Amino acid sequence: MLTRGRRGVTNEYAHHEHTHFCIAPISFTFRILERDFVGVAGPLFAAALLGHLDWLVLGLGLVDDVTVILVIEGAWLVIGSYAEAGMLRFCLKVARGQAYGYRDLRADPSSVLALVGLRLAFYAAMAASLLPFVLEPTRELLGKPGLVVSCLLLLALWAALMTRTVIAPVLIVHERIGMLRALAKSATLTRGYGVPIVFYGIILLMIGGMTQKMVPGAVLAALAAPGIVFLGLALRGELVS
Repeated sequence: MLTRGRRGVTNEYAHHEHTHFCIAPISFTFRILERDFVGVAGPLFAAALLGHLDWLVLGLGLVDDVTVILVIEGAWLVIGSYAEAGMLRFCLKVARGQAYGYRDLRADPSSVLALVGLRLAFYAAMAASLLPFVLEPTRELLGKPGLVVSCLLLLALWAALMTRTVIAPVLIVHERIGMLRALAKSATLTRGYGVPIVFYGIILLMIGGMTQKMVPGAVLAALAAPGIVFLGLALRGELVS
C-alpha cells in the first residue's frame, strides 16, 4: 500500500518522497499489469485505441479532404474525451482494489464534457503560444538566436504547465468537478512535486516510445492512465492498492 507522506519533515525524507513520486507510478502500472495482464491491458488498450483511432486514420493518409479531416477531429474531440474518462474510471477501480471490467469504461457525461473543455483549452493555449513564432514580424524581430531562446523558454513554460495540471483529468472523473476547479486543485496538489513528475513523464515517454510504432498514441495513453491515476490518488492522500 502506498500513500502520500507529510511534507517538510527532513531533507532526507523529502528526497525519498520525491523519488517515490517519480518511480511509484511506473511500478504501480507494471504491478497491476503483472497481476492481471489481460483483465487490465485489454480494456485499457481498447479504450486507448478508440480514443486515438483518428490518428491512425489520418496517419495512413486515408483522408485528404480538409473538411472531412475537420469533421473527424471534431467528432474525436468528444470520442477521445469519452475514452479518456472511461480509462480513468477503470483505473480508479483497479487502484482501489475494486472489481473491474469493460463495463467500467462507461463514462459520466458531465466528466466527458469537462474533459472536452480541458482539451479545447489546451489546444487554444497551444495555438496562442505558437502563433508569434509563425508571424514574420516576430521572427525578424527576434532573429535566429532569439527564436532559439524563445523556443526553449516556451518549452520550459509548457513543461511547468503540464506538470502542475497533470492530475486535472483524474480529479474531473474522480470528484466530478468542473474543468476550472480541477485545474486549480491540480495546481495546488502538485506544488513541490514538479521535478519527480517531470522525470516520471520522461520515463513514461521512453517506455511508450519503444512500442509507439504499433498504434500511434494508443500504447502511450494506455500506459499513462494507471500512473496518472496513482499520482492523483496519492497526492490527495488516498491509499493505492
